[in-house]
Amino acid sequence: MCAVLTPPAKYDLSMSSKRRCTFTLDEDVAQYFQTSDRTSSAQVNAVLRREMEAGQRQESLAELVHDLEELWGPADPAEVDRIGRLMR
Repeated sequence: MCAVLTPPAKYDLSMSSKRRCTFTLDEDVAQYFQTSDRTSSAQVNAVLRREMEAGQRQESLAELVHDLEELWGPADPAEVDRIGRLMR
């Protein structure tokens, strides 16, 4: 469950779009984030943002592939394998 935070008048305005959320973490994960100079909240937010952005890129790529396949037909599996090997 997440609650919207309303910042006090003398508060960093960059926090105005933040939400307080409660999560249950594995003990080793919690320990990892608590042993850094950065706040756990900032670190967890950065990790979740990277995951969100990666998911958005994957969705955009899947949409592009779908559109191209509708326009040109499905990709040749042998060509996909060849290009995949080149990208490694």
